[in-house]
Amino acid sequence: MSTCKFCALLTTPNLGAALPNLVLETDRVVAALNRRPVAPGHVTLILKAHHEQTSDLVDTHLTGFGDVAGRVARVLEKAYGPARVVLLGDGKRSAHLHFHLIPEPAGATLDAGAAVTDLNLATRPPTLSDAETTAAVRALREALQA
Repeated sequence: MSTCKFCALLTTPNLGAALPNLVLETDRVVAALNRRPVAPGHVTLILKAHHEQTSDLVDTHLTGFGDVAGRVARVLEKAYGPARVVLLGDGKRSAHLHFHLIPEPAGATLDAGAAVTDLNLATRPPTLSDAETTAAVRALREALQA
């Protein structure tokens, strides 16, 4: 766990400064706009507690996760007008379980297999500029506070 990039990030004293794409933080989950989105509005949900394998999970590890996932998904539905918001689990490369909320564009079908392959590429350069990230994060934060 000492080399886990998510754990290192999540223990940063000022998380908002270290993670400028932070959309929402609770005592158990962090939601951040993905800088390399599979689709516009792609948000990564990171459990604060370190779990490497899905088999490590019990109900109490996910307390509050559903509230955050549902709340963020509702905001994504209003902001992006997708056919649906897809929830994908991940953690393979990072060795820290996390999840993705991906708005599936209306009129298109998200290829979950291709999305998982893309998410697990060793190098995925950011596809959003700093200005695009700032604007999207600001809009999502405002919608979550409404």
